[in-house]
Amino acid sequence: MRHITFALCCLVIALHLHFDSRAQTPYDDLTYTKGTFFGNSNNDSYLLHVAVDAQGYIYGTGHCTSIPTTAGAYRTTSAGASDVMVFKLDPTMRTLIWATYIGGSGNDAGGSIAVNAAGEVFVSGYTMSPNFPTTVATDNTYLASSVVNYFALKLSANGSTLMYSRILGNGSPVTIQTQVASKGAHICINPNNEAFVYSQTNSFNRYQITANAFQSVLSGNTDLVLTKLSATGAITYSTYIGAIAPETSGDICYANGKVYISGTTGSTAFPLKTGKVTDAADCFVMVADDGPTPIIRKSLVYGSAGSDAGIAVAYDAHANRVCLTGTTQSAMPNSTSLLAGAISGGFVAAIDSSLTSFSYITMIGTNSVPTSVVARKNSAVYVAGYTSGGIPFTPNAFQNTPQGLLDGIMISIDSAGTGLRYGTYMGGNNNDYSAAKVLLYEQGCVLKVIFGITSHSPNFPSTSTTYQPNKLNGTEDQPALAIYST
Repeated sequence: MRHITFALCCLVIALHLHFDSRAQTPYDDLTYTKGTFFGNSNNDSYLLHVAVDAQGYIYGTGHCTSIPTTAGAYRTTSAGASDVMVFKLDPTMRTLIWATYIGGSGNDAGGSIAVNAAGEVFVSGYTMSPNFPTTVATDNTYLASSVVNYFALKLSANGSTLMYSRILGNGSPVTIQTQVASKGAHICINPNNEAFVYSQTNSFNRYQITANAFQSVLSGNTDLVLTKLSATGAITYSTYIGAIAPETSGDICYANGKVYISGTTGSTAFPLKTGKVTDAADCFVMVADDGPTPIIRKSLVYGSAGSDAGIAVAYDAHANRVCLTGTTQSAMPNSTSLLAGAISGGFVAAIDSSLTSFSYITMIGTNSVPTSVVARKNSAVYVAGYTSGGIPFTPNAFQNTPQGLLDGIMISIDSAGTGLRYGTYMGGNNNDYSAAKVLLYEQGCVLKVIFGITSHSPNFPSTSTTYQPNKLNGTEDQPALAIYST
């Protein structure tokens, strides 16, 4: 190992880099520093999404039967079969700031979470409860037992008050457990604290579609839906997006006055389509301009000759491009691989913000599902997910071999998409999976990589100086979080 010092923007930042003597490739000098579980002894819980604020506080959501809660939280006891859980941990993962249940008498789940500068928390997901809490009485007409509905809500910064809770409409069938547990709906926010919620539905008349919609009727068996809510929760825009074949929603992000969404389509007439001729299942990315009435500008369809799925999307502000992940069952055109012989499995890609030209498409592992992507300030990216196969790993990997049947994974590649910066498995001796999420916290010389996953493993790596060092529910599902740092 050697130490190199760079001068950037009049600041001197010391970065520690590992070198492989054979390839002379620099590796991020990450160290596993913290690990914690979150749950009770009698719980079965899934961590489906995490967020981090500007101070490094960590927020999580998912679904649960039993979690630790805090005095003064919105709800401190379970309401039904499975509730939305929302929690906030301090940056060291040592202290639970607050935690709450939200839900009705049926199965409910928080699938996506965002936090604004004031610490207010936005959550979207699904409910199957006839009595899910709402703040607009007319929304209750959508609710019924065992009927999937999507919700969007806003919690106060201290987790005590439901500032709004809206039912958007009937959704598609959901999977409650296993590695493909459904998130229901995905959420992001703009600088005005307006929320965008993105999902899919097969409902032609039980969704809140507005008069200014881009597409006012369901075109196929399953279409995408994109909804905008004001800072106070008013639905100001809501539209179907799709064509004849089924569409599947992936993820959503906001940057520079634009909304980017990803997913999967089999429609040859997918709206505003550019790119390849669509086959049975291809990836897509779409961009819309924000505004009182958002304007959908363009979509790009891409993929292999086989079956593909678009999953995560994030914005790279340094390079002004969009980062994407997904899976493919065949060889992606113009792709490279970080794992010898891997032409199928998980991939990460980057495309310019106008959705015109790919910078790279890189395969990152066999039988691997990359569920999350985030860009560093230098345009390197971190990807998280899970695998039952192989991934490229670096000499300084925390775990260089699989630990169970399904393991979490964390991989970083350079800005060109051709160099491996870090790669590791992340798990214990049972299954670790479900919507693994990776976040970055970069300030000055500090890089923290925050990794969240659902674990069955009693020996999932944890550390003694955290909120919950020990797994309390045996081999049942329980949220787990880890921090790597330089």
